[in-house]
Amino acid sequence: MSTLKSIYLSLLLICSFELSIGQFTYAYGSYTGNGSGTSLSGIGFEPDAVIIKSEGAYEAIFATSDMPSGYAKRMGTNATALVTNLIVSFDSDGFSLGDDEKTNKDGEIHHWMAFKSEGDIYIGTYTGNNHAGKNIEAPNFLPEMTWICGDQAHASANMFICLTSNPDDCDHVYNGTKSVNIISEDSKGFNTDGVSNSSPDRGSTNYYYMCFNNSGSSNLKAGGYAGKSGWDNRNITGPGFQPDFVYITTYVDGAGKPVFRPASLTGDNSFYFTANSKFSNGIQSFLSTGFQIGNLNNVQDPWNNNDYGAINGGMNPTLTLPIELSKFDVNLENKTSVRIEWSTGSETDNDYFSVERSIDGIKFDVIETIEGAGNSFFELNYMTYDINPPSGLVYYRVKQTDYDGKNEVFSIKAVFIGEGQKVNWIHVNNKEGFNQILVQGDLEKKYQVKLFNMNGSLIYNKLFIVADGKTLNFNCDLPHNLKKGIYLVNIESDFYQSAGKIIIR
Repeated sequence: MSTLKSIYLSLLLICSFELSIGQFTYAYGSYTGNGSGTSLSGIGFEPDAVIIKSEGAYEAIFATSDMPSGYAKRMGTNATALVTNLIVSFDSDGFSLGDDEKTNKDGEIHHWMAFKSEGDIYIGTYTGNNHAGKNIEAPNFLPEMTWICGDQAHASANMFICLTSNPDDCDHVYNGTKSVNIISEDSKGFNTDGVSNSSPDRGSTNYYYMCFNNSGSSNLKAGGYAGKSGWDNRNITGPGFQPDFVYITTYVDGAGKPVFRPASLTGDNSFYFTANSKFSNGIQSFLSTGFQIGNLNNVQDPWNNNDYGAINGGMNPTLTLPIELSKFDVNLENKTSVRIEWSTGSETDNDYFSVERSIDGIKFDVIETIEGAGNSFFELNYMTYDINPPSGLVYYRVKQTDYDGKNEVFSIKAVFIGEGQKVNWIHVNNKEGFNQILVQGDLEKKYQVKLFNMNGSLIYNKLFIVADGKTLNFNCDLPHNLKKGIYLVNIESDFYQSAGKIIIR
């Protein structure tokens, strides 16, 4: 769990809870971004691959456990290397996000699918062979559908999807162009034929792939159908089951971008892998024996065939959502007591809050526990008092605990209790990795806070206005994207100047 902004992180759920059957282990769902680092848990396994697509104009993102930690692939762009701050980790029961808008735009709905490498799904990696051809036998089955991408900014490292229904062509998913003989499939996996400079076999490039098998208890069907001009609301029943996910591509090179739809997407809506918002008249709905399509050329080319891959058997779990703290304030009243108040935008399985106090900002003691609301999607306000605080600089924080014992610690706030405190400052790095400079004491009207890297470059500069003479502290939130290392802090007012070093870990 993580500290969230005022717009709460919510999961859009399909009402049924469907257990995994057959040989596929995967889960799917949706969430609303919060704009800051977030962990989602409750999918039932540690994933080996995750796909995320926003309903807004952001491209789809793909990451596997074989990629360097914290890196992911932008699926909808030509010739781009791996990037960070999108899908930042795979966790024991879910995955964590950075604050990049592609996977975590504040207030925007994002759809996800998480896969486990077992049974009829195999997720792996290999290094290119200078287009000399390479046999990949690790899957140990004939793939019905294969996804491949590389870590370099090169056309041969683009995201490809290959279907057995049209084995001679693989799609660049960013624009729908096809490359012949990129790979060929065999009984144990696939090989990079080495006949094309576009094949995923470039030397020094690391490739990441996901193969799907069509076993006897099939959760996957790859097939095709002929396009029909002007035919809307058309049922495609070839899969023979109700899918959780459908991918459609045109048979002809350059005839249009591939279209996909996860089961978490509702209404007449579909996605491209590119930086486009959801759209209608593509894959319109899922049926008990297949899916329905509109007359969009990308899903129904009137002059050519279309190919599809449909899978089912996934879980749509209820994820464990973080408690959303929309406000946390600590204020001194009458110079003798401290008022502590906070608000939540939503709560899930929230047992209680612990109010904690420290005199050094490191060791905290519980001074009070307050019962939580359990489950709530409305703003709730909490308040308590520390009526016998110690003198000097005192730190407060709130810790939330679920019914199952899991807990989350929120940001630290500090107040000075007593008379005549000179101005000083400290650097605080909280559990979620957010860095703050806390300035406290007998404050003047304004303070300039600057941050420099070790090369002397100014990377942060902000003026803080102290509202009135009663204000004894203020928090300076440093940028979230600071790299690890040593930084120089400079704080100045008309009668105060201080400089020092901090370490970002």
